[in-house]
Amino acid sequence: MAKLMALVQVLCHLAGLRSKGGAAAAAADGALHALLMLLVNKYPKVRKYAAEQLYVRLLTLGGDDDGDGDADEQTEVAMEVLSGTRWDADVGVVKAARARLYAPLKLTPPVLKAKREGGDGVVKAGAAADEHASYASLVDTAGY
Repeated sequence: MAKLMALVQVLCHLAGLRSKGGAAAAAADGALHALLMLLVNKYPKVRKYAAEQLYVRLLTLGGDDDGDGDADEQTEVAMEVLSGTRWDADVGVVKAARARLYAPLKLTPPVLKAKREGGDGVVKAGAAADEHASYASLVDTAGY
């Protein structure tokens, strides 16, 4: 967990580059996406720490974007979600709160993968799957 806590600190520092523009803004967006992923980590202590650090980062970045009042309002919304959620609660509750953070932070939410028919990882006969995308095809092609 100590490494995850250090990762949270690094990601929060990278998130501060958002106002620079260009490649720095892209790195900051990636850091924010990673922070939001840590908000649903399996360890409650990591989730809580990530939320606290993101809150502090948003607090210190308030008004740095472009002086836009709408950006300040969106930051306030994100800060309210961060402070109003028990991040050490059940993961289901935390996922719903995390989903509300994407819009105020101007991030695109990740596309969730559809679950397969069976829980064994085997694609059923009716499911459409590219034969070259499967692991078995890769192993056959490699000759193992």
